[in-house]
Amino acid sequence: MLPKVHGSRSKLVPILDTLASLCLKSEKLTTKDDKDSLLEKLQESPESIMSDDNIRFHRTLEKIIRMKTRVIRDGFTSFAEA
Repeated sequence: MLPKVHGSRSKLVPILDTLASLCLKSEKLTTKDDKDSLLEKLQESPESIMSDDNIRFHRTLEKIIRMKTRVIRDGFTSFAEA
């Protein structure tokens, strides 16, 4: 379940990062560095999201990464995609 967040880069990047980390299987990734490293890798190649077994909520994480990419690129994002 993903809340309908929207807003500016400064407001959303920390929220999206937190939501993204909740989509990961915490028992497999023990440290914050492990999670951050995996999330960075997935942002660079989002097509690998569906095949990574460290992810609990694949479709939700895919949406979060699209939103984060858009907020970084455009300075704003919304849950509703055009």
